[in-house]
Amino acid sequence: MLRFSVMVRKRVPYVIVARYTTLVQGTYRFAIADVSSFELGRFLVWRGSLIGSSPSFSMYFEESSDLVEWVACNGVPSPYDPGAQGEETVEIPFRRKHFRLRVDVGGNDAMCTFFTYGYMLARSGVLL
Repeated sequence: MLRFSVMVRKRVPYVIVARYTTLVQGTYRFAIADVSSFELGRFLVWRGSLIGSSPSFSMYFEESSDLVEWVACNGVPSPYDPGAQGEETVEIPFRRKHFRLRVDVGGNDAMCTFFTYGYMLARSGVLL
């Protein structure tokens, strides 16, 4: 009799920025996550139209080993922008312990609405 052992890696939902969050001009750093138990993150990103005089929008998916020095994650351009009314899925392999999202909204009286959420995939052999 053959027995097979199948390891199912758990997908853990993760909301980085809730649906239809509006930001005004400035730099925003969203919650830091300890991703040491996760292999990768797969996130849906959406942005609405930019409002204001010469508005700009840049997202930076960043990771860190020490919470001091932050570097761009592999697998996604930096800076990143899905475009007006654009919806894209990004896949980010985690290489360091901590992960965060930084967003810059530039221009005069600039604002935009966006969201990003998805899941993180547990590393093989990790029980959550």
